[in-house]
Amino acid sequence: MSGLVTCPTDLRPAVEQMLLDLDLMSLEVGLVPAPEQRHCGHCVRAVWCRNPRWYRQLCEMFPRYRRHRRDRYVDSKVKRADVRRVLLQLLREGARSQFAEPLLAFAAEMRAEAEAAAFDDVALASGCAEVRSAAMAVSGF
Repeated sequence: MSGLVTCPTDLRPAVEQMLLDLDLMSLEVGLVPAPEQRHCGHCVRAVWCRNPRWYRQLCEMFPRYRRHRRDRYVDSKVKRADVRRVLLQLLREGARSQFAEPLLAFAAEMRAEAEAAAFDDVALASGCAEVRSAAMAVSGF
C-alpha cells in the first residue's frame, strides 16, 4: 500500500467523470449470427459495450499471475468495486491504494484531452463565425 494520495482540485471533475464512466460503461458481450454460417443457428460473440479505456489500461497495469482457462485473456487484480471505492475516497478525503496514483494520472490525461477538445471547439466556432461573416458580406446581407 502507498501513502495517502489526495485529489488536486483541478482534477476533481475528471475523477467525477471517471466514476460516472465506471457506473455507465461495462463490458457487454452478446451473440450475433456468424458471418460464415457453418450450421443452422451458428452464432459468434460480439462486444456491444466496452469498459472505459482508462479502466482497461488500469487492468493491464495490474495483471494476476495465474493460469487462466483461456490463455489469450489477461486476468487482472483490478476489481470494479475496488476502483469505484478508490475514486470515491479520492473525491472525499484521499485514498491509500495502489490504484490511486494511476487513477489520478488517467484523470490528468482526461483533463488534458477535455481542454484540447474545448480549445478545438472554440477555434472551430470562431472559424465558423469568420466564414459566416464572409459569406454574409459576399451575399450582401
